[in-house]
Amino acid sequence: PSRRPHHDTAARCKVNIFDDIRLDHATGPTYGFWEYFKDTIKAQYPKVKLIGEVWGELDFKPRKRWRFFLNRLRYTAQEARQMEYVGVLDGVLDFSYHEMLVETANAGLHIIGNKQLARQVKRHLGRYPAYFGLWLFLDNHDLNRFLYECRGNKVLLDEAVSFSKQLHRPFLIYYGTERYFTNHESIFDGTPYADERVRLCME
Repeated sequence: PSRRPHHDTAARCKVNIFDDIRLDHATGPTYGFWEYFKDTIKAQYPKVKLIGEVWGELDFKPRKRWRFFLNRLRYTAQEARQMEYVGVLDGVLDFSYHEMLVETANAGLHIIGNKQLARQVKRHLGRYPAYFGLWLFLDNHDLNRFLYECRGNKVLLDEAVSFSKQLHRPFLIYYGTERYFTNHESIFDGTPYADERVRLCME
């Protein structure tokens, strides 16, 4: 085949080679940094979505304290933290959703057909503007396996996957969840490197 001109190769490099970027520990850098980062990335890749990991109190500072205070009175702390990144990033990994499903699994309640859970999730998703992405997940490398939270009940895990998929939002599956991977002790028991319990290699 004939060689393409070098300038054509450069032009083809402008095409997006990825759709989304996961931003680890998004609460670490300042809001100003993320705004600069977003402007810089989108100047070259306007369609790329920036999805932040906003979780817990570590390094978290509200962008507008009065708004965060009011949201904290009405919603959970995690929901209020996530709301601070509306307009800064394109979306977040939805730890609030994760918490709702874990609480349901811990209680041993069904997820499919659970009207109370369905209403709770609907209210939660409706609190954010449509353009702000909430990426759903059940577990990840920093959390107990969802099957652990289900006390080993594979039916509940299957229900959680089905429930999440029917919401028609980005849904992340942590490797091994599809094969019923679990940990037998919590990774939050204070043991050094306990998170390795959920990071085992695939056979």
